[in-house]
Amino acid sequence: MKKNLNKKKIVLKNNVIINNSISISFFKLDNIKSNQINYLRKISKKKSIKIIICKNKLLDIIFKRNNIPLFNIKNNNIILCHEENPSISLNIFKEFSKYNNINYKDYLNFIYFDKKIYKTDEEIEYISNISDIKSLLIKFCIMLKNISIIKLYNTLKLLKKNKKNDNK
Repeated sequence: MKKNLNKKKIVLKNNVIINNSISISFFKLDNIKSNQINYLRKISKKKSIKIIICKNKLLDIIFKRNNIPLFNIKNNNIILCHEENPSISLNIFKEFSKYNNINYKDYLNFIYFDKKIYKTDEEIEYISNISDIKSLLIKFCIMLKNISIIKLYNTLKLLKKNKKNDNK
């Protein structure tokens, strides 16, 4: 009975994480050692990414509750969930794969984002290039600043040119 209660707690805890996340990335756990998983947890914690590692039966229960279709999930999986930006979890796993000299594409099952499943290389590259709102706003402000400076510079240049013409 106690085992069933523990499973229910795990399902409820992970259910909350998945409901609050924008993107969910699924990676295979094959041939990844526990110290490598600890490193992944360490770098994920810095970026506020939630990691779920659980068995197939529990995954089935969790995702059926959230109406998320599962794609050929076998064995154990690492699930990275993020609440703000869909590309962060993928980029974290890329960093992890560089550190451990593995190819992240071999371990990636799929990414669930915006109620769609992304599985092909092109779709995954599209997701990895999505910027978060904060960086987009910073880029936009810099662009506006540059545009206004360039306009001011061009206006001053025209005034200077007009002044030279008037003096002649």
